[in-house]
Amino acid sequence: HRIGITDSLTAGGHFEMGRGVVNAGPTANLRLPFGEVEAAAAFSQAGAIRGHAALASYSYTGHIISGGGSVRMLSSQYSTISMGPAQQRARVEASLFAAVPVMRRVSLSLQHTRSLADATVTRLRTSAQATTQVFSAADLVFNGSQVSDERGQGKELTVGLTFRLGRRTTATTSASVDRDGQRSAVDVQQSLPTTTGFGYQARRDRKSTRLNS
Repeated sequence: HRIGITDSLTAGGHFEMGRGVVNAGPTANLRLPFGEVEAAAAFSQAGAIRGHAALASYSYTGHIISGGGSVRMLSSQYSTISMGPAQQRARVEASLFAAVPVMRRVSLSLQHTRSLADATVTRLRTSAQATTQVFSAADLVFNGSQVSDERGQGKELTVGLTFRLGRRTTATTSASVDRDGQRSAVDVQQSLPTTTGFGYQARRDRKSTRLNS
């Protein structure tokens, strides 16, 4: 839930419960003359195991260039209803992104993410994404990524087509290939409104594991 305190400050919080896990925490968004700052905290309890997490981010959207960055930190036993306290997670994750229009209907974005799973494992991901409008209500997206982690170097490629079904509703079908094989997905979601309302997301994935001969 979120509520506007002033024209520049929005405060709120979240709560989720299920499968023996409770997770809750506050959020705040502050609009600046150039961009917006977001901060959030979360506290979890799964049985007798407690955890915590924090997020800070900055984003700017302009006509010529957009960009920003974020830092997220999780304790070793932080839990959500979809991630248990024993599940592997990135303890610290920092990300930077920038986006520019290169043609009338084509935009290019770059993103670099660095995450630390523990004291010895560092994961890097650098991605480039091109988006082009193919119909009045559809966008074609190409995404390529270079990945470096404990398994070595790898590449990922994704192609997707997004249809705008209304002001807040989109449907996306995509196909991707990486070191683990091929996968396809269909995703339908409705974003939260700026006033009172609701949003949702439904996703279906299909994975085809690569066989080595």
